[in-house]
Formats: sequence, structure tokens, C-alpha cells
Amino acid sequence: MKYGEKISFEMRENNNVVEVSVSGIPEGINITPIDFGRDLARRMAEGVELNPAEEIDVVQGIDDEFTTGEDVKFIYREGNKSSAMILVGVLAKKVLGRDITARASEVGGISTDEKNGSYIQVALQKMAMEKDSLGGVVECSFPWDIDIDELKADFSSVLFQVIPEASAIEFGHGIKGVKESGSSLTPAPKRISVALLPERNGKVPCLATTMDVVIEAIANIVVANR
Repeated sequence: MKYGEKISFEMRENNNVVEVSVSGIPEGINITPIDFGRDLARRMAEGVELNPAEEIDVVQGIDDEFTTGEDVKFIYREGNKSSAMILVGVLAKKVLGRDITARASEVGGISTDEKNGSYIQVALQKMAMEKDSLGGVVECSFPWDIDIDELKADFSSVLFQVIPEASAIEFGHGIKGVKESGSSLTPAPKRISVALLPERNGKVPCLATTMDVVIEAIANIVVANR
């Protein structure tokens, strides 16, 4: 898998080992294991445990917690493409220095507003016990000066290569916008929403609770290449 021009990456997956090479990262950016670990830990959710055998080696491009200007290369053992995408996303965030975030906004049709937290927890626990899964929605928010229209093609292309369970994407107004007239249509929200199907094998109670960080990574990578 390859993507990008300004900040480009290439992934090669062989069994449970993913080799990642990232080009275009400037010299002198401070980056630590905590930066990577913080985002990788976000994959953990109700009913989901991380693989303790995961091992990530930085073989080039970062020395004494600073980027060297060379291609940054990782070897990710017991990993997969979606988790490796998080590593690239962390680098893109460091380069951008922008606030581009994603979170699960719906779990099994229930809004993730704070008032629904207990309902969602019970639903996820039930799915975990039954080895079943719910669908969900991840919402990604962008700064005011980002043109969402410019991201559509690249965001969609990378997303569907990394997360095959993604079933629909809404940009800005989304499908609700078709109900408005041109004169009444307000400026589009700086938002992308991604619908994720239930996982067929039931290993993850709801992918939206673990894939939000992957979708956030994709958004940062795509914006970094504009």
C-alpha cells in the first residue's frame, strides 16, 4: 500500500509483520515513544484487549527522540495495517500541529453523548459476552480553514484500503443536505462521518470504539498532503 506526495508512506504486510516507510518528515521534530503509545492505546475499549506480543522497532529516521530528516522506517511485529496507520498518523500530526480529531459518535445506533454512557457500556458488554458486534459511526472534526471537498477522493481511497468494514462516508452536510434548497443551505460543517459495519467474527464489540484513532490518523495524513 502506498499513498502521498508531501508526506508519503509505503506499507508491506507479510504474515503478522508490517514494514512501514514514511518519507517527507522534516529534521528536528521531537517525537517520543509516549507519542506513539498514547494513540496506539486508544484501540483498547470495552471488550477489547491489545495483543501483548506487539513489538515496534524504529529502524531509521528517529534518533534520540528527534527526526533525522531521513525516511522514518518501522518494523511492526504482530501488527496489522490499521495499527501501522496510527504510527504514520502520529508523524503527520507532529508535522501539521493542527487539531484534527475523531471519536465514536454512535454505537449500535445510540449517540455517545455522556448521558448514554451506561447504556453503551452495557450494550458492549453484552456483545463481548455473546461474541457479537454492533455497527457504529466515527465523526472526524477539522479546523475552520480546511476545505473538506479537497479531501474527499484521497480520504475515501485510503479509508477503504485500511478499513474494509467502512460502509459509508458523509462529508460536511452529508445526506441531510439533499433535503435543503440552495438558498437555505448553510455553510457545510467541517466534519467527516464514517459508518462502520458490525464485525462478522465478533472479536470487537463495536469497531467505532477502536477505529476512531485510525480514522483520525487517516485524516491527518490526507491533510498533511494538501
